[in-house]
This record gives sequence, C-alpha cells and structure tokens, in this order.
Amino acid sequence: MENTDLLRIVADILRSEAKAVSLTAEMSNDELLKVSLGSLDSLTFIHMVVALEERLSTQFDDEMLMGGNFSTVSDLVNYIGLSLEKEGSA
Repeated sequence: MENTDLLRIVADILRSEAKAVSLTAEMSNDELLKVSLGSLDSLTFIHMVVALEERLSTQFDDEMLMGGNFSTVSDLVNYIGLSLEKEGSA
C-alpha cells in the first residue's frame, strides 16, 4: 500500500474517531503528516487504533500502544507502513 493511500486512511479515521485532532479536507499531505496526536486522550487513541486495525486488517504490537509512541500523524503512518510490509513478507 502506498504511503499516500495509508495517510488518507489514517486521516479519515482520525476525522471520525478523534475530534480533538484538527484535520481539514484541504490539508496537504505534508500538513497532515505534521499534525500532532498529543491531544488524544487514551480512550480516543484506543478507538482510533481499533478502527485502523479493522480497516487495514492488521494489529498493533501491544508495546506500541503505550503513550508517547506516536507524536504525529507521520509517526503513526510510518509505523503502520512498516507493520504492513512485515506482514506482507511473512
């Protein structure tokens, strides 16, 4: 999956699951990647993770669910991209 496709999926889920994160449809990919996830509370974060896991048919490693692992959308997209690559090569 291309990172731009993955970014759009993450952005769509953030828009629906994480109202505290300000994302607009007009944002460029570069702007989206820089958006901070620091305003997410733990419950919203878990809802977002579950939605991403369901949409992408993947699972986050438990240790990645600890706070502070994803500061920005870029961190999240990079992690998911690497996870999907690993799953594809397994």
